Amino acid sequence: MNSKEFIVKYTISSDYSDKIDKIVKDFSLDKNLCWKWYEQEKDLRTEINRIKSLYSSRKNDKEFGFKTIDKFYFWYSSFNKCYYCETKFEDIKLLFEKTIKTNSGRGSNPEIDRKNPGKSIPYNSDTSVLSCYICNNSKSDLMDGDTFKETIAPGIKKYYDLKLLELK
Repeated sequence: MNSKEFIVKYTISSDYSDKIDKIVKDFSLDKNLCWKWYEQEKDLRTEINRIKSLYSSRKNDKEFGFKTIDKFYFWYSSFNKCYYCETKFEDIKLLFEKTIKTNSGRGSNPEIDRKNPGKSIPYNSDTSVLSCYICNNSKSDLMDGDTFKETIAPGIKKYYDLKLLELK
């Protein structure tokens, strides 16, 4: 087990959440090493807690199909770029911190989007993707994800690429 795997088990897994002694025992780890990892991985813990908070705020919605935090976290973590414009989330975060400002405060974090519009479609790993704020707002419920990805998302990608060049 490495530091990242430890932090995920410690903060996400229902079997191990906040149970360092159980992790130490089950995986034959040194407790001091675990605490060292805990301190080293502050950014990861912050990101996991943001994702947990998002999950907690949505888990009781009848349209939200992710039944456990574990499944939601691993689905969410599988994306490193916007599904539509394919801009890396780390670049988007940088742009929203440095140059792009919104009145809503949204923008720097990925957003959950249903690929195809429809209130009866649940949010789950088969129907949903992570998208950037601009793609999510632009697509809205106006069109399906494939049409948006082919027609509008390339222009959003160009916009991000130009903004990234301005930062260099």
